[in-house]
Amino acid sequence: MDLNIAVCEDDDIDFQALEACLHSVCDEWDLTSRIARFFSGEEFLATLGKIPPDIIFMDIYLNGISGMEAARDTRLTGQSRFIFTTSSREHALEAFTLNAAHYLLKPLTKDAVREALRRCLPRPEENFPKLLEVKTSLGNFSPLKS
Repeated sequence: MDLNIAVCEDDDIDFQALEACLHSVCDEWDLTSRIARFFSGEEFLATLGKIPPDIIFMDIYLNGISGMEAARDTRLTGQSRFIFTTSSREHALEAFTLNAAHYLLKPLTKDAVREALRRCLPRPEENFPKLLEVKTSLGNFSPLKS
C-alpha cells in the first residue's frame, strides 16, 4: 500500500522525530510512504489540491494560522485523515469535533505514531467484499466473515 502523508510542522526537531517514527512503522508494515512537509497552515492549504494526502499530521501551534484553522478549512475537501500533534491537551475536544483520527502529545513516540496510523488505515475486512453468502433455514452464513 502506498501512503501520501502530509506533515504540517514548523519545528525541525519535532519533524525529524515524527519522520523517523513514520519511516520505522511503515517499514514494519511494508508500506510505501511519501512524506511532504509543510511549515505553515497557509503553505499546506495552498498546495492541498495538487496531491491530496491520505493522512495529515497537523501541529496545532504553527506560525500564521493554527493547525485547527487549517483543518477547519480542509475537512470537507477530501478523504484525508487528520492526526493532530501538539504539546498541549487544551485542544483535544475541538480536534475530535473535526473528526480527528487521533490526538498526539509531544514528544511523540513510535508506539503513539503506530497507533495513530493504525486508526487511519483500512481494516483488512474493509478491503474484501463479501463474495459468498449461503442462505439456509437457520439464517444467512458467509464463510469469509470471521
